[in-house]
Amino acid sequence: MRKALSLMLMVTMLLGSLAIPQPAWSQEVSDPALTREEAPPAASEPLEASAGLQDETSQPGSSPEAPTGPSETPPVVEAKPAAETTPATPTEAKPAAEPAASQPPATTSPYLFAGILESFEEGRLRVRGQGPDGEDLTLEFATDEHSQVVDGLKASDRVSVLYEVVEGGYVVVSARFAEGELPANRFPAPATATTPATSTPAPDAPAAPEAPAEEQTIRVVSIEIEGNQKVPTEEILQVVSTRIGDPLLEPRIRRDMQAIFDIGYFTDVRLDTRYAPGGVRLVFRVLENPVVSSLEITGNQVVPTEKILELMDTEVGQILNTRVLHADLQNINKYYNEDLGYLLTPTHVTELDFTEGRLLIRLTDGMVVKGIEIKGVSVFPEEKVRELVKTAPGDLFNRNVLREDSERISALYEKKDYILDTIRPSLDAETGMVTLNVVEAELEEVRVEGNTRTKTETITRNVRTRPGEVLQRKKLQRDLERLNNLGYFKKVEPEIEPGSEPGKVVLVLKVEEQKTGLATIGVGYAGGGSGAVRAGVTGTLSYSDRNLFGEGKSASVNLQQGADLGTYGISYYDPAINKAQDSIGVSLYYSKVDNLQQAVLGAPSGTFSLYEQKVYGGTLTYGHPFTDDFRGFINLRRETIDLSMDSDSQYVPVGMGKGDLNSIGLASLYDTRDDVFNPHDGIFGNASLAFAGGVLGGDYDYTKLLLEGRYYLPLSERSTLALRAMYGAVGNKAPASEYFYAGGTDTMRAYRDNSYFGTHLLLFNAEYRFPIANIKMLSGAIFADAGNAWFPGYTTNKLYTDAGIGLRIVFPTLGLGVIRIDYAFGQDGSRSSIGIGQSF
Repeated sequence: MRKALSLMLMVTMLLGSLAIPQPAWSQEVSDPALTREEAPPAASEPLEASAGLQDETSQPGSSPEAPTGPSETPPVVEAKPAAETTPATPTEAKPAAEPAASQPPATTSPYLFAGILESFEEGRLRVRGQGPDGEDLTLEFATDEHSQVVDGLKASDRVSVLYEVVEGGYVVVSARFAEGELPANRFPAPATATTPATSTPAPDAPAAPEAPAEEQTIRVVSIEIEGNQKVPTEEILQVVSTRIGDPLLEPRIRRDMQAIFDIGYFTDVRLDTRYAPGGVRLVFRVLENPVVSSLEITGNQVVPTEKILELMDTEVGQILNTRVLHADLQNINKYYNEDLGYLLTPTHVTELDFTEGRLLIRLTDGMVVKGIEIKGVSVFPEEKVRELVKTAPGDLFNRNVLREDSERISALYEKKDYILDTIRPSLDAETGMVTLNVVEAELEEVRVEGNTRTKTETITRNVRTRPGEVLQRKKLQRDLERLNNLGYFKKVEPEIEPGSEPGKVVLVLKVEEQKTGLATIGVGYAGGGSGAVRAGVTGTLSYSDRNLFGEGKSASVNLQQGADLGTYGISYYDPAINKAQDSIGVSLYYSKVDNLQQAVLGAPSGTFSLYEQKVYGGTLTYGHPFTDDFRGFINLRRETIDLSMDSDSQYVPVGMGKGDLNSIGLASLYDTRDDVFNPHDGIFGNASLAFAGGVLGGDYDYTKLLLEGRYYLPLSERSTLALRAMYGAVGNKAPASEYFYAGGTDTMRAYRDNSYFGTHLLLFNAEYRFPIANIKMLSGAIFADAGNAWFPGYTTNKLYTDAGIGLRIVFPTLGLGVIRIDYAFGQDGSRSSIGIGQSF
């Protein structure tokens, strides 16, 4: 008898009242819970209202994770009256027999439960103690306005709780600290088993011994499904995790109920437990959803109804499956939002109704755009940007169209080489306003790293990209080329770092400096160069620095002496004397050269006269930048010239004389070359006009014009086609030192230096420069030259031509730039030559 009573009490405490009430079937989808777009709920979670078509009051609670075996901690029992959970079957409805003599007397309210307080939150006490048979048991108690609870209770305290049983659970009468040994617990009296009168044992019969604790475990002996008419029982049982022979565990039972409900076919799921030999029978009672008799789609204008129905798995003639319907609504929203771009939050479903088998889904295609606003554009007129935007007021908002609008704006910035941080489109669902927030990459700071000798301001004054400007790729590239062309650095590497806020960037210039000073002391064998000096031994002493004091200034001192040669010079140049970066340069020089060669007019090629030249004087040059690539110059020149025939000459040279030369010159320079030492891309243009004599005085009166243009066309990453054209003219009263000369390594490479000279010059050069075997320091060249220098009316202006091949070698450590070796074929034969730097 004691065993049967304990079994009934444990079933009552474990199961409580497990049932899922029936929901309301018709509601508007204005409830956010119905319009949320999310993945179908997991098996252990309650179905969202949007899928189950029920409000929160009709959902089953979330069940805990199923245990992998018998729980080592006692199950948490939500205490409820036994009468609510285990209705008696007809066979059990018999008069109760009096308790056996061996049973304890029935307790009366209030009852007592003592143990360890696990938690006290939101008016509920959770206490762990011992059950009627000494097993571990945890009970929860509610408090109300009549409950007397001692102050200061906290987790782990020993407590004693007097409680009463009410509908729905246990209510605290009083709760206080338990001192010393815990008192014996008093529980509500369990219902007794009924037996016929004839089976009552004799008064002196001994009480039946209690079964061991392990024999009290309740086992499931049968699992049944009732109420299903169209859904197969096997399909339902597939989601039930409890198996026959398993212990009866409340968390698992709750999870099974939830899993059955989550199949989607049922309005209600309830549990009925029935006792059977060896344990209990679990009977899941289900109430199936109605059959869909009609399906109506309304409100859609952009998407045909046929397409909507293709997106749905819910069909007429089938039981409504709320889980499937939830997935259908997600598919509809996904098609509108992602495939078509008609974004509408939270959902395109404005009404969902299922009444008497009629399923109604009312849709709206999207939101109407009320206005367009463009923000953040500073480098273009807003009208120019607005022309690119196809999203217009009155249209349905479409994020695909808006994305294309953003791409067109990005393409405009890309075309003009401006750098964008991002474009952030936004939509105000309440007002229908669409905003395109264009976030430009605005330069916040220029920072230089790696410079130890060169001053930072020397570097930054050559950077035209200023803080506050939007970064422009082409402009930044020209800044880098300008820095490399200074010759101060081995390399300059830019890095763009985030600034202090979105849309702000920091330009970091990482430089690696190189030597800029050069001192030379030496003895050599020189001559036969562009000055047509006869070969001889020379001594040299020189010093130059193109980055003096780290300020970008340049200075040089040069002394050279030989048997027929003596030159001395000093120069200074400051590229930025003010904020406008005006430049100034000054030079003083003395030169005396004997045995200079001059071709004899009308004589066979290779016939020369000899003369001596002595020049001393100075120049002053002032420059001003009009743009980053275009500068103008004024040049003042004062020289004393002495040109005389050498005593060893067999012919009389032209242009001899002695006197003072005073001149003023105007010059302009346009330069977009990417590398002034070894150009790969860009244009170089130079024009100069000099006036000598006249109001300036002196012994020479003439005008001199020189025009030069160069064009560098990149054919690949390392190959270039270089072109040059040059024209010059000078008055007849100019000295021989002002004549134009053609022939030599820098003009016509198959001809001797100064083979042709005169007051007029015309020269053309073309050179194809290409890499050799991917060796960075080595490249080749194929070239052709055509030109002449002549005296109009005295010598021919016929163009002399040549062609040849060359080798270009770069030795960065020597600081010499390009060393070129050429071999050319001309009308008078072939010649080889060596030079430093590209010829043009």
